[in-house]
Amino acid sequence: SSATERPISLHEKESDSKFKVGATVMAKYSGDGKPYRAVIDDIQNDKYLVRYVDFGNETEWLKAADLN
Repeated sequence: SSATERPISLHEKESDSKFKVGATVMAKYSGDGKPYRAVIDDIQNDKYLVRYVDFGNETEWLKAADLN
């Protein structure tokens, strides 16, 4: 269908519009599997670059399933 061919803006996710750049989320840290406060800095190909604000601004790429 032609509805899926329209351009996607930087602030619109085709699959999960729940999370946006600049949003504060709880992100599951890969080091221990526990959730920590983080800010989304970038979104690319359904992956989210999160910055852990309570841990020296360390960053990592996560999937939406690892965010709340």
